[in-house]
Amino acid sequence: MRLTRHREAGSATVELAVVLPIIALFVAFIVQAGVIAARTAVAAEAAGATARSLARGESEQQARSLAARVAPGSALQIDYASDVVCVTASVRAVFGPVPIDVPARVCAPAGGR
Repeated sequence: MRLTRHREAGSATVELAVVLPIIALFVAFIVQAGVIAARTAVAAEAAGATARSLARGESEQQARSLAARVAPGSALQIDYASDVVCVTASVRAVFGPVPIDVPARVCAPAGGR
């Protein structure tokens, strides 16, 4: 019986050494997913505020200034159609060591209807 205990000594340490990095990577992935989700919400807010501003008839410069306050450093693409204004806002997010652009597109009826 003593021989069996001796062979099992340290097995918990080895198991922890194998499992702990996996758990750490999983937690890091969950945190990064939350960061991406938050940046997506920021992009959507910037796109929505800009689209509504343009739909009310404000100038493009005013709308871009509003987007810069909501999401500093965001890139905007503005598309005009006959009855809607669509804005795509992209913000930079970092997923681990990789920077990615997170876009969001919002359309608003022209004329503020």
